[in-house]
Amino acid sequence: MADTNAFSLHITEKEMVKGIPETVLKTAEEKAKTEGKTGWVFTLDYPSYVPLMTYAENRSLREKMRVAFGKRGFQTNANNNTHTLLEIVNLRQERAQLLGYDSHAAFVLENRMAKNEETVLDFLSNLNVKAKPKAKKEWDEIVSYGKEKLGYSSIEKWDSAFISEKIKQEKYAFNEEALKPYFPLEAVLKGVFSVAKKLYGLELIPNKEIPVYHKDVLTFEVIKNGEHHAVFYADFHPRPGKRDGAWMTSFQPQKRRPKTSCCYCLQLCSPNRKQPLFTYL
Repeated sequence: MADTNAFSLHITEKEMVKGIPETVLKTAEEKAKTEGKTGWVFTLDYPSYVPLMTYAENRSLREKMRVAFGKRGFQTNANNNTHTLLEIVNLRQERAQLLGYDSHAAFVLENRMAKNEETVLDFLSNLNVKAKPKAKKEWDEIVSYGKEKLGYSSIEKWDSAFISEKIKQEKYAFNEEALKPYFPLEAVLKGVFSVAKKLYGLELIPNKEIPVYHKDVLTFEVIKNGEHHAVFYADFHPRPGKRDGAWMTSFQPQKRRPKTSCCYCLQLCSPNRKQPLFTYL
């Protein structure tokens, strides 16, 4: 996140942003104005990064963005995560062995659908057999298009999304950017909430009286059969310090415990666990 926030790409030449949709350019222009600059400012936040990598005709521009994206947390500065990752891996292995497991994977899988490492490996092997031929066919098409129609001598990481979009538009005359005006946020929310009501009987009612942690956050009461069940916080837009990508979490998880329970475990455990973690009476 620190590396994401530290990076921005300022462009002033119109030719450099050729191919990038106007809606994306407008956002980049507004970003530049907030920084007291002219032209466009692009960041590594997904709403800025993904459209640039998908539509920018300028290959060197895509390369700069892709290299910066890939170096996050893995470059010579105070944000390098290499040692932290190694520490996490070692501590996970140590914990697993202390609890009687051969590996961290064996430990975490016991309470999940797969149950063991063998099931996961079998699933991945089977998936590889079925998916790899199709993936290779699609990759060969990307390589062929890049070399024959764009004149690239080799296909790099910053080319695949751009070429894939070109192929999609030629083969299917389909452009996601052209659909965006028909799916504003308010309309999408209305549709999703409508589905939630039809499937689960849940109504999400806006409530601006609920305290929020940022002015962009929307709050909704979750109602079923006239009774309040939860509060839903919606936080859609990127900003400095906010984790990027699409994700969700819970502020207060819920679970039911048997009345005869003799202890409360901070780590969910099962009868198969060799011992629960951090248990207190």
